[in-house]
Amino acid sequence: MKKNLYISLAIIFSSICLISCNKQNREYLLGEWILITKPVPDLDYRWYFKESRVYIAATDGDDNEPPTGDLDTCNYGPYVLKNGVLTIALPEGYCRESVYAGDWDIQVITESYLTIRRETDNGSQWYEFEKAVNE
Repeated sequence: MKKNLYISLAIIFSSICLISCNKQNREYLLGEWILITKPVPDLDYRWYFKESRVYIAATDGDDNEPPTGDLDTCNYGPYVLKNGVLTIALPEGYCRESVYAGDWDIQVITESYLTIRRETDNGSQWYEFEKAVNE
């Protein structure tokens, strides 16, 4: 009987921790993130996380337009954050040599720093971000 009580308490405690951690991670994720590990060093990359959508942008992200130096949205759509996995539910695509769709394992997330990783056919892919400061 005691064993069942301990198991039940452990399950309840773990569930509470997962729910509160997921909520905190979601709060951290919301907002504008600047990609530090840029695929093309001369370009800027930004990911914007809103309530249920992510917007992926890059400097002159539209390959069909002449360069202006402005940020262009390459793609946008839904995302899901659950149990430390960030799923960007868009068709596989590129944004100025940046690949974004798929399941990403969150390695680090704080109020100001984010590191995500995913496995591809070519090995691990890592992206590091810093939170944009609103002035």
